[in-house]
This record gives sequence, structure tokens and C-alpha cells, in this order.
Amino acid sequence: MVWWSQIGILGYLIAPLLGGPLADAYGYTAVAGVVAVTAAVAVSALAGRKRA
Repeated sequence: MVWWSQIGILGYLIAPLLGGPLADAYGYTAVAGVVAVTAAVAVSALAGRKRA
């Protein structure tokens, strides 16, 4: 449980540091693309796990 909460907090810390410059350089479409790719990777990683 601690790891999941730390990952969430890490997202809140990293997102402004990466999203702001990315949006300034390439626009909000690039930010949406990064979010879409990240979500797709997360979904595929969770779908590929075997359940016990």
C-alpha cells in the first residue's frame, strides 16, 4: 500500500516538471499523446499479469 501511495505522490511531483516544458515546446497535443501512451502501457502491463 505504501508503494502505491508513493507512486501517486511521485506523479504529482513529476508531472508539472515535465508537462509544463513539454506543453511550451510542443503544445498540449504532445502532453495528451504522452498521457495516452502511458495509459496504454499501464493497461497492457496490468492485463498481461497472471492472477494467482
